Amino acid sequence: MHYQPQFDLRDGHVTGFEALVRWNHPEKGMIPPLHFIPIAEKNRLIIPLGEQILINACKQMAAWHSNTDFNGRMAVNVSGVQLEHSNFLDTLNKAIDMTGLDPNLLEIEITESVAMKNPERFIDIFKEIKAMGVSISIDDFGTGYSSLSYLRQFPLDKLKIDKTFVDDLPYNEDACAIANTIIALAESLGLSTLAEGVETHEQADYLIKHGCKSVQGYLYSKPLPAIEAEKHLLGIS
Repeated sequence: MHYQPQFDLRDGHVTGFEALVRWNHPEKGMIPPLHFIPIAEKNRLIIPLGEQILINACKQMAAWHSNTDFNGRMAVNVSGVQLEHSNFLDTLNKAIDMTGLDPNLLEIEITESVAMKNPERFIDIFKEIKAMGVSISIDDFGTGYSSLSYLRQFPLDKLKIDKTFVDDLPYNEDACAIANTIIALAESLGLSTLAEGVETHEQADYLIKHGCKSVQGYLYSKPLPAIEAEKHLLGIS
């Protein structure tokens, strides 16, 4: 497990973490999820793997909440396979019960493409997740084909601006227009925004100027093992 800190653009404090998984291969070393998650989804190993990731992330967040004064959220990505081919609500309840985590400290991330794949079914699932006290964010927003009719029915808390748009800020007019539109759309729906993959001060300056309040990316921190990520909470550089 690795954890990438998320930061408030205005004062730089840590607002949360995104839980990420790495495969430490005995011969090939650390393999990023891009290379093995699609295989796990294809053969449905993502169901037991996703459950263990969720439990580990909740356990880590519960420990940080107990040992520090941190009250941010832990964001965990959920695959469409988990939502469609397992009882994810039971898995979520199990993780919360096992770890004792306050549900208000947990955020479930679903990619835009997954949310739009079966929106009518997912609306009910999202509502049940929300009823537990767990937050919901749409990841990679702007890369899929969102129906605004469905989007306004989802009980969301946050839209995450995809890295592909952030990469071209502030010098590409189209990227700027898309980022501005996402920020304005989120604000009009009462949602927060977080920009992913922020790597330069110019990107950060543009985002804060146009109303985005939270970021994650290598400019601030790469994904870290838990012991290293905890240093951000304790103010240790």
